[in-house]
Amino acid sequence: MTSDQKNRILYLRSRGNSLPEISDRLGISVNTIKSFLHRHHNDAPTESFTEEIVPNYSADSCKNCGAPIIHMEGKRERVFCSDKCRMRWWYRNRNNDYGESVYSFTCKYCGESFSVYGNKNRKYCSQNCFHKARKVGRNDE
Repeated sequence: MTSDQKNRILYLRSRGNSLPEISDRLGISVNTIKSFLHRHHNDAPTESFTEEIVPNYSADSCKNCGAPIIHMEGKRERVFCSDKCRMRWWYRNRNNDYGESVYSFTCKYCGESFSVYGNKNRKYCSQNCFHKARKVGRNDE
């Protein structure tokens, strides 16, 4: 656990957040937070944060929890420290509007309208429709 995460735990706890809420925001196990608070019950946060969810986000820290990220040379820069953090961030921000990356289609099997983020080549609204369309097109003898 980084010192930044420790400070955030103390800050969020001082603001009255529950252990599961802190766990969701920082991507740390509830038991880890509980153990840390048990060992540091008299400590106060060493710095104040203005934002609760992702304070001090920079290009070198996770967009979800703020943990430091080590970038590998020759690879695309990472935004999240782990898949768990990436999924939590997307789950929390699933209702936000991301503009030009949302595409609307009509399913080629059932005719229903649907929207999808990031994939401009979708033809079917679900795997179920995809499989049904394959069965219809197949000539079983």
